[in-house]
Amino acid sequence: MISNLLILYTNILNSLLINILFYLFMFLNFFLILIVSNILNIKYINNIKNINNNKYFSSIFLILVLSFSGIPPFLGFSGKFILFINIIYKINYFILVMIILLNFNAIYFYIQNIRFMIKIFKKINYLIQCFKNNLNFKLIKVLIFFIIFNILNIYFISDIYIYNSIISSQMYI
Repeated sequence: MISNLLILYTNILNSLLINILFYLFMFLNFFLILIVSNILNIKYINNIKNINNNKYFSSIFLILVLSFSGIPPFLGFSGKFILFINIIYKINYFILVMIILLNFNAIYFYIQNIRFMIKIFKKINYLIQCFKNNLNFKLIKVLIFFIIFNILNIYFISDIYIYNSIISSQMYI
């Protein structure tokens, strides 16, 4: 009986670890944005209001914040999705409803923080600045790679879930 319970909750623990890995990947993106903002001389949060002048930087920042909120096509939703599937298999609907309600609060918080960014971009001179500063352009290329992976991760959810179930099934053979 205890071994069956241990096997049942091992899957949830594995999905939590995958969710933590996804968030670590997103924090890596966030720290790369901080490095780029340091190059752009953005020292305080008040200077971020001028982020709309930089089309690429603001779109990368917007995608990253939406990913942190856990909206479905982004990386932040992948870990939550795997966790939801495992909780549904365990028939813990009360915990599932509580997690969904807390996620709605988090999404509302993130959307309130990024509503100032949803404006028409007026200047597209950031690419010219990137070419002038080669280090800055290399960091932008790395950020674009991570953001593309962040958007296209929805195709890898099934592979990660299969890998998770294979690992958890082999632990107790």
